[in-house]
Amino acid sequence: MSDNTIDIVFHHTSGADGRTTAEGFQQTARMHPDRIALRNPGGRQEVTWPEYAQRVEAIASGLAGRGASPHPIRTRSGRHADRTRDRG
Repeated sequence: MSDNTIDIVFHHTSGADGRTTAEGFQQTARMHPDRIALRNPGGRQEVTWPEYAQRVEAIASGLAGRGASPHPIRTRSGRHADRTRDRG
């Protein structure tokens, strides 16, 4: 870790520590396999945590297949770089 970045740890309700929102999301999905994660107004459509996690993984896999990185790009100052400039 360089001097220009800060290491942030998130404390999940499970007691596990994570460094990304994605880690916290996956931990929540594992903790609540039978619970509803998403429900539309009126409750006509419901998605469980495992179904939601599977959809997120499929999207992430598709993005990775197109060259997206799971890690933010940082500049020398430690700020996030604008990836759209790299892709033209």
